[in-house]
Amino acid sequence: KLWYLGHIILLILLLVPFVIPQIIVGFILPLTIVGVIVCGSLGWLLLWLPGAKYARYTYQYSEEKIQINRGVIFKHEIVIPVCQIQDLHLSQGPLMQLLKLQSLEISTAGSNFTIDGIDNATARQIVSELEAYLKTRIEVLGNEEI
Repeated sequence: KLWYLGHIILLILLLVPFVIPQIIVGFILPLTIVGVIVCGSLGWLLLWLPGAKYARYTYQYSEEKIQINRGVIFKHEIVIPVCQIQDLHLSQGPLMQLLKLQSLEISTAGSNFTIDGIDNATARQIVSELEAYLKTRIEVLGNEEI
């Protein structure tokens, strides 16, 4: 739902340059034909793309790693070792607040990774489990001799 709403808002913003001139100037055939073709193409892409992204978007985590799969045209598989996590951030934009969803941003020394569209309870559970995994890993490393 989040991705569909975001794409619909984007489609509306893209439609405005074609609709406002029609209202102000009146009926102009070439602008209307171009507008229908462009908006139809963009509308199809913007309404098809969220479903395709959702079908490919998965994540899973364990004591050792977090794995994120995403992408429609360019597919990405991201594996983050839990021991390399430096920060975990939960965030919500206005649409996410409306849908009771959150984004989990995972920071490592080299980069930041985001898992989008997690329901509030699940997001908090993931953070608490990852914190426990990190604490256990730190204790294990602290007990090792050099």
